[in-house]
Amino acid sequence: MNFVPRLFLCALLLLATGVRADGTRRFRQWAAGQETGEIEVATDRKGGAEHIRNRERTRLERLGMVVSQDLDLDAARSADGSLRFSWKLLLSSEPLEGEATFSPKEPGVLRLKPKGGAPRVVQVPADAVLWPGEANRRLQEAARKRQPVTIRSYSFPTQQWQELSLKPVEASPLPGFSDAVK
Repeated sequence: MNFVPRLFLCALLLLATGVRADGTRRFRQWAAGQETGEIEVATDRKGGAEHIRNRERTRLERLGMVVSQDLDLDAARSADGSLRFSWKLLLSSEPLEGEATFSPKEPGVLRLKPKGGAPRVVQVPADAVLWPGEANRRLQEAARKRQPVTIRSYSFPTQQWQELSLKPVEASPLPGFSDAVK
């Protein structure tokens, strides 16, 4: 093997390693055989603080009409366990945005500040999951152990609690996704 193909192969491997190292995962969305959007999840850790940035883009075209949705959700967890969230949801041309905070000093309280709306306090159930990374960890653990899982989390764009209950149907993992099950 001569020098140029080796150099190209090394550069390609370094690039692939760099994509995984920065903590960014990208997914494409499909509906009815057409690509309709993408999801990008980026994680970062600096000085004891964690940051998760979630970007979702969806665009559907049917019968000459276009419906689009863009969601940006940023979550930050500091070393003391306090959480800070900001979100922006754009439905076609209607923006919904705001911020929220959670402190371990007040474990049952989530403080919301929607843009253009009155600040409010939401009670946090004891079994609720606010940190997006924890919800993902629980899903992966349940898939690995082939166990059912129920996760209650808060949807900041819709400002309501949601519950996800999943149970495995088969013991075999999905092709290409060793941490997922049917």
